[in-house]
Amino acid sequence: MTTVDKIKLARYLRIVHFKFMLKKLYDRCVELARHKFSKPLLGFVAFIESFFFPVPPDLMIVPMVVAKREDYLKIFLIATTGSVLGGLFGYMLGVFFLDASMVIIEFYGYEEKVFEMQDKMSTKGGFLAWLGIMFLAGFTPLKMHRPKLEQIILSREI
Repeated sequence: MTTVDKIKLARYLRIVHFKFMLKKLYDRCVELARHKFSKPLLGFVAFIESFFFPVPPDLMIVPMVVAKREDYLKIFLIATTGSVLGGLFGYMLGVFFLDASMVIIEFYGYEEKVFEMQDKMSTKGGFLAWLGIMFLAGFTPLKMHRPKLEQIILSREI
């Protein structure tokens, strides 16, 4: 096996492993929706998802609302509260670790680029760009063209 083939195989296995990991997280969230403590778990998943977790709490919300239609408002309030608290926690992490991150940024010599980006974002055009990105990021189920794994592998043939 040549070095190029080994690199292709490693990339393929990394992609497959990542997709398998996300599939397991997805299956686990749907399974948690059936649990007897599903509402506190939903609050926890919404909290974690708002600053770290890659799987949205919608995967739990939908089965829970279908199972108990009369509790839909309570379910949505729990998810919203958990998400807002998680967002505040993420903001708090940013505030506490700003100094440490600036030390790392200065170590690599990127402080000028950070300040330049900060100036750009503080203008009206930068704010509107940020607002547009945040608006689009809120629509996670947007249909995106994702080539099949086989097409990715075939397109990287040398």
